[in-house]
This record gives sequence, C-alpha cells and structure tokens, in this order.
Amino acid sequence: MKTSCNFIAIGLLKVKNIDLCQKVHLKHKQEKKTSDINRVLVRVSINAIRFLMSAVPLAI
Repeated sequence: MKTSCNFIAIGLLKVKNIDLCQKVHLKHKQEKKTSDINRVLVRVSINAIRFLMSAVPLAI
C-alpha cells in the first residue's frame, strides 16, 4: 500500500486520493446522547419545581 501511495504521489498512477481508503476518512454520524424521554422528564421536573416554588410562601 505504501508503494502504491508513493506512485500516486509521484504521478505514475492516475488515481486520486479520494479513491484510497487510507487517505480519505469519512466521519460517522454520532447518535444523539439524550433521548426524547430524557428531555420530557427534564421539562416536567423544571415545571414541577416552578410550581412548588410558587405554591409555598416564603416566611421572612
């Protein structure tokens, strides 16, 4: 593989770098780390905390 890459670099072979797997690496798409249920639970818990904070009067 090294020799063929050298031949391509010199110009002896008419192959472009895009054709070689080692020269071009494609990034894989990453999966979302948070699922939909986690976002819903966070939203519900924030709303619950806001409700509890507004329902309890603060004694100063």
